[in-house]
Amino acid sequence: PIYAKDVTNDSDHAKSLIHPITSTIYGLAWPTATYKRSSMQKITRVKNGYDLVVRLSGISGLDDSSLWMDMLFSVRNGKLSDMRVSNHNAIISPPFNTVKSLGNALAEVIEDNKNKKPIKRPVLNGNRVNVKKAGAVSLENTTKQTLNYIYRWGNGEWKEEVLKPKYTSWYWWPYTEKNNQSPSFEVRFDSDLTKQNSFVDRKLLRYIATIPVSKEEARQYSFANKGNRLGIISKDWQEGWPHPFFSHVIASKEKQTWQTVPGYHWFNSKNPKDFKVVANKRGSIGLNIRKNKDDRYVFIWSVYRGSAADRVGMQPGMYVTQINGQEMIDKNPVHCEKLLSGLIGTQVSVEVYNPKSKRSQIYKMIRHGF
Repeated sequence: PIYAKDVTNDSDHAKSLIHPITSTIYGLAWPTATYKRSSMQKITRVKNGYDLVVRLSGISGLDDSSLWMDMLFSVRNGKLSDMRVSNHNAIISPPFNTVKSLGNALAEVIEDNKNKKPIKRPVLNGNRVNVKKAGAVSLENTTKQTLNYIYRWGNGEWKEEVLKPKYTSWYWWPYTEKNNQSPSFEVRFDSDLTKQNSFVDRKLLRYIATIPVSKEEARQYSFANKGNRLGIISKDWQEGWPHPFFSHVIASKEKQTWQTVPGYHWFNSKNPKDFKVVANKRGSIGLNIRKNKDDRYVFIWSVYRGSAADRVGMQPGMYVTQINGQEMIDKNPVHCEKLLSGLIGTQVSVEVYNPKSKRSQIYKMIRHGF
């Protein structure tokens, strides 16, 4: 079934996509005519998009008479995929003259717009009501990967979403006469871009916007990654917002500054690579570990100077193969860090493999505080 809200949503998207190119198309069809206006005639939803009939009107360059044509635009996956003339009133010179010229026109339009940032068709949530305001939020994918996530309004049903690189999805919840606010908007995504799963939930704030909502009016967030770690960044500074790449760190009141959550503190070191947050009254052995996408084991990225790992001779580039007798094959860095940390004064056994010497060795160390 096609609901009114769906047709309205397609219509808004069509206006933003087709309207900027109508004068160009009319000029390519009749170079001597003068373009005046365009009007939407019909819109039909199909799989992965919609078909749109738009009448382009102008004045003939031969006798100043009215000259119009109906163009059928095929939009698939948010992009213009094809166009053709469905009707016209020309007597002497038909639009584009030949099929080849129409194909050239389509190629020229696509060429003119290929460098423009693609915008995904917006999603209207909730029942359509006769109001002008809505709570709106947007999510942009700034990574180089296609992302899969789920979202929901309030305690409603989770819905799946797929977001391509450089695309933006935005969502809004219409206000009603009885309720001038939107429910919470929650996103759940995998923060680990490797094969391991590490799902996190984030509740995003909304801005009050006017329907139909543009992405510029919505509260803007973006997916970003640092290595294999995926997080969400708030465009507007938001006190208490979780750090996109580090656990137990949140945005402080002062802009562009971060603080640890209660129960944790910063690791203090002069080495810029030694960035770490540790739990109060908990200790570690001083390893900063990471994992490459194609590796099955985590590796030592850096060793904190003066730490237990530094004293026994652990070095960057070594692979962590066992912790307390547990195999670390296909384990993510977060899982390994939890096993490496523990109460201050307790012992941990770590087996590492040195790719240079091609030898494995087991170290027993005492966790200490920083």
